[in-house]
Amino acid sequence: MQGDKVYIADGNRGVYIYDITNPAEPFEFLHVAGVWTTYSVQVRGNLLFVCDGANGFFVFDISDPANPVKIGYFDTGFYVENMTMDESYIYLTDNDNGIYIIELNDPTFISAGITGKVPSAFSLDQNYPNPFNAATKFTFYLPRSTRVRVDVFNLSGQKVRTLIDENISAGVESVTWDGRDNYGRLVPSGVYFYQMDAGGIQQVKKCMLLR
Repeated sequence: MQGDKVYIADGNRGVYIYDITNPAEPFEFLHVAGVWTTYSVQVRGNLLFVCDGANGFFVFDISDPANPVKIGYFDTGFYVENMTMDESYIYLTDNDNGIYIIELNDPTFISAGITGKVPSAFSLDQNYPNPFNAATKFTFYLPRSTRVRVDVFNLSGQKVRTLIDENISAGVESVTWDGRDNYGRLVPSGVYFYQMDAGGIQQVKKCMLLR
């Protein structure tokens, strides 16, 4: 919570900011772009800390709540869900790799991919892990801010899931697929295709789900 704003982790829907100026009638103020599988958030001063599952750990500057700016990133390697904080450290729990401890004033977890280097072309990486069981990560590269859509299709060409469809800033981003369709149902084992549409470019890759 910061002033009259509450920050809510909403699982596969990301982070929402609610205005509670009138506590009896809270309303949605903003959906924070750039995070997708959020399980834990904390606010300290003008910083928002987000555990975003397989996408990693993010830090946003929320000095202007209407325009959160992504300024920091740390990749725990698999799936970060929980955090606790004290005056000096952030403690992150990764489902596969254990606990990470980060100094709050440590500049090494600020990502050059976010704050500096910009990709030279639109591209889509091979998912990791692949094959996968519980979840897999799709990473993509954006040389400029643009509308990005990432969909998953089955072998018959039927759309299974839309993972993201929103404007995203230039940089390196990731989105996670948990093996479910748009209705939250688990899909069967098999080969699937994931497609990125961004900046007038369309790229498709194949992945394997094993239950």
